[in-house]
Amino acid sequence: MTVNAHAFARSPGNAGRMQIIGPRFAVDVLSTPGVNSVWGNYASIIAAVAGNWWVLGAYVRTMGFASAGMTAHSQVQLATGAAGFEVPFATIGEAFSFLAPAATGSNVFFSRTFLFPPQYIPNATVVRFRSTVDQAGTVVRTWVSLFGIPVPFYDRPNTLHRPEGFRRGRTGLGASQAMADMMLVPDPLTYTTVTLGGAAFGNWVTALTAAAQTQPLLVTGVKLCGPDATLLGHPALLEIGIGEAAAAVGIEEVKFCNSANMGMPVGLLELWRPIYIPPGSGLSLRGGTTGAAGHTVTVQILTQPLK
Repeated sequence: MTVNAHAFARSPGNAGRMQIIGPRFAVDVLSTPGVNSVWGNYASIIAAVAGNWWVLGAYVRTMGFASAGMTAHSQVQLATGAAGFEVPFATIGEAFSFLAPAATGSNVFFSRTFLFPPQYIPNATVVRFRSTVDQAGTVVRTWVSLFGIPVPFYDRPNTLHRPEGFRRGRTGLGASQAMADMMLVPDPLTYTTVTLGGAAFGNWVTALTAAAQTQPLLVTGVKLCGPDATLLGHPALLEIGIGEAAAAVGIEEVKFCNSANMGMPVGLLELWRPIYIPPGSGLSLRGGTTGAAGHTVTVQILTQPLK
């Protein structure tokens, strides 16, 4: 599979945008790994998939705590099938180290996007996962949220596109603005505050006005910078929209996984492939979480300018 071509922003009502598969505004399932590179027990991520999907990747949150070794190598395996009849379809892994001794009691939390070849998962399929870590005494916990596109809408990227093609010839908005300033929207020192809905998306918030969007952009990711302290133990499902808040159309969903009593969702997640945003369009954000509405998060959108 290639992911070199960008996707175009989609029209209103198009269900072909990248979406979260399985529980959306719900706490995520925790995987407890086996140690010494032995698989732990399977746990169900999705009890029964609703509809037919092409699964294209996973948004993963990892927590680590070293009570013995100073490094951790973990693996997570995704599978379909009921308990005892699991058939693996993807394996992903992490490797990281701890600077401070375990006696400090510090935990490490981070988020990452993993991609794998399109996997067809039909309606009512059970999706399960298991994990392992390389040594006893190093604690690793993992949460996984799958994403993909409904079967009728999936379109492979054009294999003739080159991965670096969208970078060629691009310039900033003006001679006085550094290129790096256009990598984050609205700008490196400004954040968009999003009020999350409870078990549903909240209202759209404008991150970049149409007037300020004077050249084409490629949206490449989302950065969740500073969650409300009351979001402890809750996930955050965000959606990027094209257009200003009053008329925004959702084009991509990104979930920052979390479960009860396991910190606050935070990190940077890259999109499966860049999304083309035409000039004069503007960008918006909205989000939702578990529990009551009113939690807030600060967000930046990663972009690449085109000209």
